[in-house]
Amino acid sequence: MSLAEAAKRAADAGVKLALEFDARASFPNNLQSAVAVVEDVGSPALGVCLDWFHYTVGPSKPADLGLLSRDNLAHVQLSDIADVPREMASDADRILPGEGASPPDDLVRRLAAICYAGAVAVELHNPALWRVPPRQFGEIAITALRKLLGVAGT
Repeated sequence: MSLAEAAKRAADAGVKLALEFDARASFPNNLQSAVAVVEDVGSPALGVCLDWFHYTVGPSKPADLGLLSRDNLAHVQLSDIADVPREMASDADRILPGEGASPPDDLVRRLAAICYAGAVAVELHNPALWRVPPRQFGEIAITALRKLLGVAGT
């Protein structure tokens, strides 16, 4: 009920909320559940935030990507995972997208198939990367995204 209220307030303010599932949460902990919650609320002001890390380390399945549509996907957060078993991966194991054991190739194909035109962000909770100066890291991250998404640099 409070999520429906939040979506109503977001609609009144002209913004869209993005519900992110967490692989280690009790609910929702996967893409299928997050999509079901968004559909249950039924507001165009609420969509799914797909965090590739949580998709990869949790119980989501490749077939779940087929549940994503241009209407229900509100935001994408990308990272890859260092060479560790996915069940043991932690936020500190997040690395630049396309450079690890979990490249989001299937997701990129799905984004193209649904003509997704929303935001895609790099989300890294890796303390080793926090030492890189912000501007330099931004340039590195945008280069990784362009390479992964097939976008020419400007």
